[in-house]
Amino acid sequence: MNIKNILNKVWIRAGTLKKESRKGSVVIEAILGCMVFIIVFCGVCDLIIMQNRNSTVIDTCKELTRTVSVQGGALENKPPSFASNYYTISDLVRMVKKNMDAAGFKDGEWDVTIKYTRVYDDATNTSQDLDADQTLIGFDDDGNIYYSPTLKIDYLSNFTIQMETKYSWYFLKSIMNTNDSILKITLPGTSEFKYNYDSWSSEN
Repeated sequence: MNIKNILNKVWIRAGTLKKESRKGSVVIEAILGCMVFIIVFCGVCDLIIMQNRNSTVIDTCKELTRTVSVQGGALENKPPSFASNYYTISDLVRMVKKNMDAAGFKDGEWDVTIKYTRVYDDATNTSQDLDADQTLIGFDDDGNIYYSPTLKIDYLSNFTIQMETKYSWYFLKSIMNTNDSILKITLPGTSEFKYNYDSWSSEN
């Protein structure tokens, strides 16, 4: 066998290996492309769901804050001097839970807290400073819902309501390890209801 034949065989073998290498590269690129597409698709689906849920949380928090503002709190029973329709703490719990269930949140994936610094005291008929930070609606370790009514938030005093929710990235979690995300919405409010009109002197 002469040198020319040997070189031809080497060239043919090299070409075959090159073609096989190209085929392998194409397969790898296709696999990687599919993986990237699946990850992006799952991420977009999760973001769409998260955006929808975030909108629900914002709307619910706004409604809750406005109601507490108008009523000067969320009590177990309607104050005798309150003329309009009153939403008790039980009514508000049902409203919030209905909205959260409709958005796809499970029990235990959300809670509501409220902070206020001034209350009206029936016993002394006066306003008192109080650093209150309480869970308005929450869940215990067994997933059972519980709630706590507010005190009488004094007229023109400020408060804040915070809704905290958890999102589990349902699509992404099916293909990769992801941590839950915490969404927090905090809104301020001002009490608009005066519990004792007899002591009304001014709005200062």
